[in-house]
Amino acid sequence: MMSIEKMGTMQNSMRDELIDTLNRLVQHTEEIFLRLAQQCPQLLSEMTAGLQRSAELAQSVQGHHSHADDTSAGIAAEISTTRRMISDGSDTFARMHQTDDQLFEQLDSGIRRLSDLERQIAEIKEDSIEMELVSLNAMTVALKAGRSGLAFSYITEELKRLSAQTISLTEDITERGERLRGAFVEFRGSLSETKRFQDELFSGFRQKLADSFDELRHGIQTVAATMSSIRERSMKVEGPLRAIMEEIQIQDIIKQSVEHVIISLNQVHDIDELDSRQAMLDELAFFKQLPDLCSNVLDDVRSDIRRSLTLFQQQAAEAQSIIADVEQQRDQFVSSLLSDNSPQSLQTVFRNASSLLESLLEDLATSQRKKQQIADQSAALMKDVRVLEEDFRAFGNLITRFHSIDIASRIEVSKQEVLQRMGGTVEQMTELTGKIDRDVESALGITKEFIESVSRTVSEFQSVAQQEERFVNDFCVSIQKQYQTLFQANNQFSDSLSGYSLFTRRFLSLFTQTHADLERLQQLIDDIELIKHKLSEITSAAEVRMRPLLQEIGQQEWSIGSERLQKMIQRFTIFTHKKKAGELGGFAVEQGAESGDVTLF
Repeated sequence: MMSIEKMGTMQNSMRDELIDTLNRLVQHTEEIFLRLAQQCPQLLSEMTAGLQRSAELAQSVQGHHSHADDTSAGIAAEISTTRRMISDGSDTFARMHQTDDQLFEQLDSGIRRLSDLERQIAEIKEDSIEMELVSLNAMTVALKAGRSGLAFSYITEELKRLSAQTISLTEDITERGERLRGAFVEFRGSLSETKRFQDELFSGFRQKLADSFDELRHGIQTVAATMSSIRERSMKVEGPLRAIMEEIQIQDIIKQSVEHVIISLNQVHDIDELDSRQAMLDELAFFKQLPDLCSNVLDDVRSDIRRSLTLFQQQAAEAQSIIADVEQQRDQFVSSLLSDNSPQSLQTVFRNASSLLESLLEDLATSQRKKQQIADQSAALMKDVRVLEEDFRAFGNLITRFHSIDIASRIEVSKQEVLQRMGGTVEQMTELTGKIDRDVESALGITKEFIESVSRTVSEFQSVAQQEERFVNDFCVSIQKQYQTLFQANNQFSDSLSGYSLFTRRFLSLFTQTHADLERLQQLIDDIELIKHKLSEITSAAEVRMRPLLQEIGQQEWSIGSERLQKMIQRFTIFTHKKKAGELGGFAVEQGAESGDVTLF
């Protein structure tokens, strides 16, 4: 049989060992829960930082200014600036095109007047041929008149010579006019081609740009919407983290519960000095019941830890699922957005916009080259027209000679009776001379009017062309510069996007550490089972020691008084633990806070 001394020594040693174990249990739970209490706010803070950066990145895409960094201007803002520049340029191009149309019409109208000039030249030639026939008839009459018609024959000879010169000059003018007409036909073809090219260019210019920038804007809107969707999904991590933070408060209950066990175990002490069986049986009965009370309290502790662990694991698993889902979405989003092959990627959209702009700028340059060719052609044509004007002025001397011959022929006919019957011929010569004079004046007037009209139009056209050329050059330089800025914004955004993450590295590191702490909670649950096993040894030892003592007094059971338990549980702060102690001691306990709530005394 175990001696009283051994019994007391074993109980004291086991008590001290259990108290040390329980203190370590409290220390470990406090460490774990404290670390969780520290980690969760940090996780929330890191999550907030990641969400804030994500929001700033999304705002930079949408053109909202939230920071003074390189990307704060935003791709959308640069797109708006570029589109505004092109819209303003398109308006100017439209006005230029309208002015060009008016000038083209003026040039074409002037060229159509050349048909009137051609008719006048033909009339002059026909009159000159007729004059030549008249001169031949007059010469025949003069020769028949003999010496009396000698002077008249000189006149008709001169008339024939002048008619031949007129015919020759009209043939030269006709030939030059035909060449000029061919050049103007070609020129009108250039005008028509340039006008057609410009019509096609400007009719589709604004729409092509609108389509291009609609594609860009749609791409940006898609990016912003996707980022917002991913961000909203990532925000759901906050729920599990806050649930864990709320559950961490259970640590106060766990600590109080363990303190109840320690309070109970401190009642275990040496029984060497007890001098009566009754006192010894009272003490052993108390020792026998005490482990049940401690085990019940520890069951509550284990239940609290297990419940917390389950909740932590569930919430952590939910958070992990959200993180994995968000990271997968992010990876797919970033990959598709930065891909060179995806038709929906920003790179492709920007490349398409760049190609379209280059095409449009090249078309503008082509249009300017065509208009410059027209200006050069018109200048060359005006030189030819001025030569034609000089040809018409050459008719002046011939017309003067015709008038002189007309006067001489009248005088000669009036002097010579034999020539009286030539009066009709002379009248015809006079009439033809007047008609050629009028036709030449008319042709000269048409030529002057044409030169004045077309010169004014060509001068205005050249001036407008120069202004347009300067505008187009300036526009091309400024829009290309703006496109470079736009592409830089896209490149900066792409660089930011390549490292874009909703969860920072520190967040992920803290989250991993949280998982490790949860595994340590499982170990504490196992430690409680070991403590309960040790407590059962106290019960067994008390039963072994009570058995012979009860036999000595002829008793089967021994009940302890409730005063000692009542005094001990006055230090308990949780009602359920008080209630259990009352059940063990057979006394009622006043109603108080349920398990998990604090009872104040």
